[in-house]
Amino acid sequence: MDSFWVLLDSIIDPVSSILVALKPTLHDEKHFYVSPKQHVFEIIIANIFFGLCIYFGLRKDKNSKAQASRARVAAKPLHTAERVFRVVLTLNIIMQLVYKTMRGWHILGYMLQPCHVTTCLYLFCWYTSDHHLGARVFQVSVHYMFFTALALAVPDLAQLKLPFEQTTFWVQHWALLIAPILMLLVSRRYHPLHPVVQELPARHRARGPVPL
Repeated sequence: MDSFWVLLDSIIDPVSSILVALKPTLHDEKHFYVSPKQHVFEIIIANIFFGLCIYFGLRKDKNSKAQASRARVAAKPLHTAERVFRVVLTLNIIMQLVYKTMRGWHILGYMLQPCHVTTCLYLFCWYTSDHHLGARVFQVSVHYMFFTALALAVPDLAQLKLPFEQTTFWVQHWALLIAPILMLLVSRRYHPLHPVVQELPARHRARGPVPL
């Protein structure tokens, strides 16, 4: 067991050193609530956990009856609210790219943070014409909602000093919290379990809305 922690430290220490070198304020108490080393440790554990969830989820999916049909299904027309949020998140991700670039090209690496990735995944779900593929992406991305909730619960605004940057932060995260609700409950575009809503058993379709 000791060898495991030694191996983990050998990974965490260099990465945390790189973070501090790129952004010295990472160790500032106003910027991060934990040390850079703890931050890297939590990222590694979170990615291992989600990697395992995706792996076992895909294995289960391959064994499901839904996998038997891979026919392309056309995406449903967008609800008006979805169109509005699609525009909002598109403009938001462009603004985030501008802000990161203004601070330096190496800061673009922060676009890999969960909420930025989730924004791109939701946009893909709204822009794709393949409902089946969009459903697959949605079923993975919807589980990142807790990252958004945490960001809203304990917002880190210390470095957001550019014009309208804090406003962009709040708009993005509230939109991310509402977006999956729109797709699940308003337009019923996707379902958290079934890959394609149209493939649900006839008894469910006959009752009307897809049960959540």
